[in-house]
Amino acid sequence: MKTYLRIVSYVRPYWKHLVTTFVFTFLFALFNGLSVYLTIPLLDTLFQETPRTEQVQEPSQIDQSTSLLPEWVQNIKEEVTKAFNDFVLSGSKIDALMRICILVLVTFLLKNITGYTQAYFMA
Repeated sequence: MKTYLRIVSYVRPYWKHLVTTFVFTFLFALFNGLSVYLTIPLLDTLFQETPRTEQVQEPSQIDQSTSLLPEWVQNIKEEVTKAFNDFVLSGSKIDALMRICILVLVTFLLKNITGYTQAYFMA
């Protein structure tokens, strides 16, 4: 225990750098997951053979008994997914591709900026 407390005493002056590093690490992980998630609608829109108006989208029915998430978290997830799809996939195919490409570029840019900033503060 004395060794641990001695190490913490050396780290104490750098607590601001550590907190900043943790924040940017969290943001990097968030943008990394988001950048992967955004490639799915991009590929769906690019390789879609039938027009969007002819597709029938059924609401997702999640079995509440097998889900690990509370119902309110599932409702928030469904609302966010619906709002994202309404925003990105509305309009013509070219408009949807433009919006998706801009979102992917911004997400990758933010991911790289946060990754660099996290590495900077960690060093």
